[in-house]
Amino acid sequence: MAIALLRRLEEAARAAADVALALDALYRRYFVLERLGEAGAILDELYAGLQAAEESGLARQTGRMLEAIGRVRYTRGEYEEAVHCWGQCVRLYEVTGDLCCGVEARIGLGAVYDAIGDRRSSARFHQDARALLADADEPYLRAKLALNLGVNLRAMGERAEAVRQFELARREAQRSNIREYVAEAHWHLGQCAQDEGDLEPAQALVSAALTLAQACGYTWLGAAAFITLARCYQAQGNDARAFDAYEQGLAVAERIGARPQQTACHHALSMLAEKSGELAVALHHARRHMALELEIKKELAAPDQLRQLQQYDLSQKPPIQKLLELSSGGGERDADPLSAVASLARAAADILRVELVAVWLREGGSAEPVCRALVAPAPLRLAQGDALPADGPYADLQRDLQGTLVIHDLRIHPAGAQLHRLFEPADLRSLLDAPLQLRGRKIGTMSFGQVGERRNWTRDDVLFGCHIGHLVEHILSDREHREVQTQLERSNQELEQRVQSRTVELQGALRALEESSLTDPLTGLRNRRFLLQHLDNDAALSARHCEGGTSRIVSAPGSDLLMFMVDLDHFKEVNDTHGHQAGDAVLTQIKERLRRVFRESDYLVRWGGEEFLIVARATLRSKAAMMAERVRTTIAGQPFVLPDGTQLTKTCSVGFAAYPFITSAPRAVPWQDVVDIVDTALYAAKRAGRNAWAGLSAGAHASPDGLLTRFRASPQQALQRGELVLATNLDPQQVQAAL
Repeated sequence: MAIALLRRLEEAARAAADVALALDALYRRYFVLERLGEAGAILDELYAGLQAAEESGLARQTGRMLEAIGRVRYTRGEYEEAVHCWGQCVRLYEVTGDLCCGVEARIGLGAVYDAIGDRRSSARFHQDARALLADADEPYLRAKLALNLGVNLRAMGERAEAVRQFELARREAQRSNIREYVAEAHWHLGQCAQDEGDLEPAQALVSAALTLAQACGYTWLGAAAFITLARCYQAQGNDARAFDAYEQGLAVAERIGARPQQTACHHALSMLAEKSGELAVALHHARRHMALELEIKKELAAPDQLRQLQQYDLSQKPPIQKLLELSSGGGERDADPLSAVASLARAAADILRVELVAVWLREGGSAEPVCRALVAPAPLRLAQGDALPADGPYADLQRDLQGTLVIHDLRIHPAGAQLHRLFEPADLRSLLDAPLQLRGRKIGTMSFGQVGERRNWTRDDVLFGCHIGHLVEHILSDREHREVQTQLERSNQELEQRVQSRTVELQGALRALEESSLTDPLTGLRNRRFLLQHLDNDAALSARHCEGGTSRIVSAPGSDLLMFMVDLDHFKEVNDTHGHQAGDAVLTQIKERLRRVFRESDYLVRWGGEEFLIVARATLRSKAAMMAERVRTTIAGQPFVLPDGTQLTKTCSVGFAAYPFITSAPRAVPWQDVVDIVDTALYAAKRAGRNAWAGLSAGAHASPDGLLTRFRASPQQALQRGELVLATNLDPQQVQAAL
């Protein structure tokens, strides 16, 4: 009944153009379906709702959609997507103050940390959520948080405290009649009893949880409770009942798409079947277990992906904030300089998240670098105060080092063998060396090492390392010039300016890095990489609109993607006659002209050379010819101004087509192939006379089976058969002959 009423509310809100109310109703409908284990069925609607919320500037509803999508993804074991969604929720909370969204996202991120085995980080996320709830009387959120805290504590072996949290969750849930969490608290308490070997109380609690979950339709817990019951039966030696319980749990887990639960069931069923001699059944379940486990582990395969989580860990400051605070702190003027360097080395290990940091200094004119600060994961052969042999390859390298040396794999380091011996027993794999200088003379090196696994140093790592190296230089400069107070103050001011300048550079680089990677440097338009990152989602949404299977929150003016390929005619003549600088000037003026025709929300991409690809989003395909004519007249209607003041009139040719290409079978022709069709139309227009446009669309007799093959073999025959329709401002017969 709730689902039906909420759907009616959505429809009424859409009819009244009340986007916020429609999205709120969609979120509540997801909330009900999530309890029933059926939220995955409306994932497309949630994504459409997210797009509608973003387009309407509704920050609170955007957070709710992201939180819901993250929960669906997490249930399926798609942790990276869940982290992406919940991380955005954490940032949006600062804008919206939506307590539910902020707490749910932190609990979810803590659950991901639990899933990857990092219990302490998980606990910190849950403590962040607890801090947000400190002054709020929210029984639902308090019960959910207590359940997750209990899971974390139980995993860390703190069962007594875990039981206390589960009892707290049960009380909070009973206080507001949150039946699904009353059931879940029973299940967790049953698991704790099972941990202690109290099988009868465990079985009673889990059976009660299963009964309560079935009574309120809490499907996810049904699968989990069956698994726990099966383990109780196994511990009692009743393999037959255990096998049946695992099969029941597997059926529920498959219905709701819970891959972690499916993995556990398949593994247990495989072992039980093998024990009873049913080898074919055992093999089947073992294969399914391995396949599902590989899918889940792909989500967390690379250390770099795990590091993405760190930006959402609010209980610890992000590296850039720590670096800024370290920079502004300077260092104690009256402290021993070498103690200050050692303290800086410890801070550097935390900021760069490395296990090994060493500071090598040449002092008193000595040719031998001496280790004056050392941070290491365990005692090494090297100790603080040890000198590096002056005739070794690593000392030679330090002496000649001009800039930062970045070595991702120590096996290719010029002094790799010596470094392995030097840092034994630590398994050094990657090294970053930043030279240290004072007034132009080399005084040593600061080294950052990754132990146990290779690390691909990022631009941020290099910038942070260099920045920290400059802080070391600052400390050493202070020691060398302490007796000359006036000179010391002047030196400190210069160094502080360098620190501030580099900090500003670092902040700007961080902001500009992603934007620059998606932008053509000459024209300022987007590049192919941008299109490849964004167009799949637009194409999928357009196809779903065409199929009619998605409930649309906001009525768009059109669901088509119109693709235009624009090519300047005789552009080579500009370079040959006026030079490449003139050609660049023409290309840079294209952006402003295309913006007269297309909207801010459309994609303008420099495709290559003098070719430009434009994707007009959510636009009726019936407007394509009109827009192509506007492009043609806009390019030709005003001369381009060259650097020497010369005015040059240029024309262009345009090809276009719409995605989906065949509306009755929207996925039959991928958007990449539609781009090829657009390219064919463009070159037909050029061969037929230039300063023209030509567009191709699917005819009434178009069959999706083999259409692309027939088109590529003979576009003319496809036109004659009525599978394609040509639109052009030239003589159609002339353009058809040019295809």
